[in-house]
Amino acid sequence: MKITKYSKKDGKNYYMFHAYLGIDPLTGKSKKVCRRGFTSAKEAKLCYLRILSEKERKVSNRTYEEVYNDWLISYKNTVRSSTLNKTISYFTLHILPAFGKYNIASITLNEIQKTLNAWSSHMKQYDKLFSYTSLIFEHAIRLQLINTNPCKMVIKPKKKYEDKEAKFMFYTKKELNLFLQLAKEQMSLKWYAFFRLLAYSGMRRGEALALNRSDIKDNEININKNLAKGVDGMLIQPPKTRASKRVIAIDDDTINILNKYLSTHNSDIIFINTKKNYTTFSQPGRMLDSFIKKNNLKRITSHGFRHTHCSILFEAGASIPQVQKRLGHTDIHTTMNIYNHVTKKKEKEAMEKFNKYMKEL
Repeated sequence: MKITKYSKKDGKNYYMFHAYLGIDPLTGKSKKVCRRGFTSAKEAKLCYLRILSEKERKVSNRTYEEVYNDWLISYKNTVRSSTLNKTISYFTLHILPAFGKYNIASITLNEIQKTLNAWSSHMKQYDKLFSYTSLIFEHAIRLQLINTNPCKMVIKPKKKYEDKEAKFMFYTKKELNLFLQLAKEQMSLKWYAFFRLLAYSGMRRGEALALNRSDIKDNEININKNLAKGVDGMLIQPPKTRASKRVIAIDDDTINILNKYLSTHNSDIIFINTKKNYTTFSQPGRMLDSFIKKNNLKRITSHGFRHTHCSILFEAGASIPQVQKRLGHTDIHTTMNIYNHVTKKKEKEAMEKFNKYMKEL
């Protein structure tokens, strides 16, 4: 800021100043100010300090939620609708209740650390919540609302041991046969066909729900889309990865069950709801939970049938590349985790056979 003395036509001396106030976050242009007509340099300086104070007051009044709303406008153009929906739910359910109402400049490292510690004590995805929390502070820096991101100094809690046996819950061959037998007897034809398809194809829930009649031909299923939950409701979108787009073979019995179910309606959508539209994403889970509880079966999720299919494929002798291609796994680690489980199981069975044989006379 520079104060300059100047004279008017009346011969009296006055003071003026030019000052740089930084970059306007809305326009990206330099923000400058000029004031004149002061009778003293001290008066000019006081005016400049009042302008700075007003600028700082406006900055400090921006809440975390206000900055989040500003960030969301740009973010929503960079991701798919299903990803946007998940992101908004993270903020709505967890992040905004913790920080939303506070001025973003006043949120301290200690407050963020306490919140992260609390999340880590009961949530598996606490690290994802923390990453999203940090993104808003980074956006605030771009807007010149704050100078540093307090998340950078937070100590991340160590992830608790995750039991991979629990993570990959699936049925054995015997358990699957029992489930399908009970499903055939007790479920509607639609749901029996749906869970049979998951178990015998390894498809994801969203892939199966998105199927049309034209996707099944000559004992092959063309997996080329996915049903997902977007911001405005259910939507059909292309597979997330190249590997997910695939054509897989399916057995005669499953095809016959599907055809029997398809004979009950004339919609192009295979798994229709009562309004002859796509079945909502949450319905299979509710149906499955109710059925498992009623029959006192081992609990698995809809995704568990995909792991079940993978496990039984390995037990039947399929190779790792064959299974990876059939399931549309981009990451080989997902396939290998289940393969290692099956291998350990076979090793245990082999040792039991050895012990039994050695004890025989």
